[in-house]
Amino acid sequence: MVSSNQRKYNFYSIIIPAFNRKDELTELLISLKNLDFGTDQFEIIIADDGSTDGTDELISQFQQDTSLPIRYFAQKNKGPGAARNLGMKKAKGDFFIFIDSDVTLPGFWLHNISDRLNVEDADAFGGPDTYKDDFPPLLKAI
Repeated sequence: MVSSNQRKYNFYSIIIPAFNRKDELTELLISLKNLDFGTDQFEIIIADDGSTDGTDELISQFQQDTSLPIRYFAQKNKGPGAARNLGMKKAKGDFFIFIDSDVTLPGFWLHNISDRLNVEDADAFGGPDTYKDDFPPLLKAI
């Protein structure tokens, strides 16, 4: 077990594959901006899988905000697995975290992950999947 004064995982790569999800990415990036976690302890990697909806322009706008450490990489459309692989190849983190473009995160999200990973000697983990109250029944079921 790792003591609370030691950090096994010091830097996290949050990898987000995306294909024509500009609107979803906007909400996700706003929630990432509001994390209660030092921006020197994580990077956000957008692995764009050939978007044609202006995703690149959106990311450029967010990159101008120096408080959000975003790295953007694009490839021709090859599918989400290939986009995740691109993200992993470019990642610098001690631990890779994969999330989809359609999520929003509470401010404590990365702090809780980091705390738990530094208590447990984990190589991998998964978490619960929840939904917003205003989601339609079909989306809640999925």
